[in-house]
Amino acid sequence: MFQRNRQVVFHQPPPGPLGPGIDQLAAVDEEIWPGSRFPARDLECLTIFLTVSGAATTSVAGHTANHQAGAIVAIAGGARFEESIGDDAWWHVRYLMLAGPWTKPIDAALHAHASASAFYPEAPPAWRQRVTSAVHLALRQPAHWQWQVASLLTATCADLLLH
Repeated sequence: MFQRNRQVVFHQPPPGPLGPGIDQLAAVDEEIWPGSRFPARDLECLTIFLTVSGAATTSVAGHTANHQAGAIVAIAGGARFEESIGDDAWWHVRYLMLAGPWTKPIDAALHAHASASAFYPEAPPAWRQRVTSAVHLALRQPAHWQWQVASLLTATCADLLLH
C-alpha cells in the first residue's frame, strides 16, 4: 500500500457552476509512503499539487522539481511525468485534477514552457490556502461549494500563470 489517510472525490461532470467549463474535477488529500516511486506516465488533465509536508521529486518533460512543504506544482494535461517520494517522511499532498474547456488556455500556457509545468518552491501563503480550501470544499461539499471552488480556481490559476 502506497498511501494512507486518502480522501478522494471525483465529479464528472461537476455539478452547478463548475459544469459549463469543467468536465472533470477530482480533489485528493493523501499521504504517500516514504521512498515510493511512480514510473513515467502521461497526465490526463491539468493538475495542481500542494506539498503539505514531506518531500518529493517530480520530473516533467525532462525537467526536475524538488518540492518540500509549501511548494506548488501545476502540470499541464498531456504532459509526461514521474514522481519519487523522499525516503525520510510520508509525503502529504493535496491536489486538484481538472479537465474541460476552462482548462485549455491554462494547459496551453503551461505547455509553452519547456517543462509543461510551473513550479513554485515557496508558494505564497494565500496560494496554498486557496488550494487547500478548494480541495477541502470539493471533498466535503457544503452548501454552495461549487461557487466557492470556482472562485478559488480562478484566483489560483490567474496567480500561477501571471507570476
